[in-house]
Parts: sequence; C-alpha cells; structure tokens
Amino acid sequence: GTRFNATVECNIFPQSFKDQMVKADDRSTIMVMKPFKASSRVFKNKTAAEISRIEKEKGVGLKFQDIGELVKFDMLREGIEKGDPDHGIWNCGQSVCLVDDVPTCRELVSRLIREAHEALDGVSFALARSRL
Repeated sequence: GTRFNATVECNIFPQSFKDQMVKADDRSTIMVMKPFKASSRVFKNKTAAEISRIEKEKGVGLKFQDIGELVKFDMLREGIEKGDPDHGIWNCGQSVCLVDDVPTCRELVSRLIREAHEALDGVSFALARSRL
C-alpha cells in the first residue's frame, strides 16, 4: 500500500505527502499506540513524534485521552486539506525508504514486473525446471 500512495494517481495524499515519502529513509516510520494493544506504524512526522513523547513520558499511567486528539482521523484530514504532512498521523510501511520517485501506477507496475523478471533470471540456474 505505501508504494502506491506515492504514485501520480493517488488522490488521497497531496504532493507534499508524496514528497516526504520520496525523502524518507529507514528511520522515517515509528510505531504508535503500542500501550493500547492497537499499535500502528506511521510516518514519523511532528504529530507522531509528539505521540511518542507523550507515551514515553506517561509510561504505565498513559490514558487514551492523553493522545486521543492527536490520533483522530479528523486531524489527518485537516493535514491533507492544508497539504501539511506533519498534521495528523498516517499509516506508512517501512518500505517507504525504498520510494525514490512518484511514477504513474502503470510505470510502477511495469517496473515491478521487469525487476521481478530480472531477479528470476539471476537465480534461474538454482531453480529446478518444472515438468508441467
């Protein structure tokens, strides 16, 4: 899902969110809401950092009300409307560090197929031939 959020056709996220995905590295996501057994991996932005700070600060005394306003979907919706990727939390997989462009879906799928064929060609000597 994360990779397709950074495509031309993705009409949920504005370009500013996609730009953040392109800039991401392997430390650009964070787990939030673990104390509530409702953990979610999100893009590490200002809102996510604030949630993490509160979770650590409160420790075992953490109550949902301490972070409730920060995790509301309404906050993310406002961020999307403003084009502000730091306003609200948005789910994002660790694979975001591999995003380096914003192609069309067609270009992305073609690339994935081509790269899969290249990878298979590179290991074909190790695969047994099927008799089917």
